[in-house]
Amino acid sequence: MPRSLRLRVIVPNLRGYGPTRFNRPDTLRSRQQAALAQDLLEMMEALGIEQATLCRYDWGGRTACIIAALFPDRVRGLVAGDG
Repeated sequence: MPRSLRLRVIVPNLRGYGPTRFNRPDTLRSRQQAALAQDLLEMMEALGIEQATLCRYDWGGRTACIIAALFPDRVRGLVAGDG
């Protein structure tokens, strides 16, 4: 009997897009690639995600590539388009 596989899909907005908000008023509003990558890493930490397959497009693709390059142990797989 095949082992059950549980997957979860999370689709966050990058800071500055969609209905994003900041919990603290002193949070920098930078859109630097390093800041976006830090946001993704902190989101993974907050949700208890040790390792993930990242699928992103455009700026999100660049963000995922930064995480894959700097924290390869956190990335199971990477699919990046137009980034």
